[in-house]
Amino acid sequence: MIESPETSPDPQPDSGLDDIAALLARQIDACNAAAARCFEVSTNEAGYYLNHRLDALKVATRLIQASATAANAIKRIRGSEFHQHVTVTNGATP
Repeated sequence: MIESPETSPDPQPDSGLDDIAALLARQIDACNAAAARCFEVSTNEAGYYLNHRLDALKVATRLIQASATAANAIKRIRGSEFHQHVTVTNGATP
């Protein structure tokens, strides 16, 4: 016998959890944008001292780790349906 979706034994996620997942997704976007800016600072040899460039790399590392942690939290909230897509560009124009 096939059960209808209304009587399925799998519980539906709480709407509060969906709100948290959406907030985490926005946090991932912000972390990735900030990390990209830190990488720009770290590669700019003209305007920054070496210590500033190294500090920017450290901050970028922490931001990427925070993004990965948030992505894992979203995966736990939503199950295996979450997929994070990352596009990397080098910024050079052809």
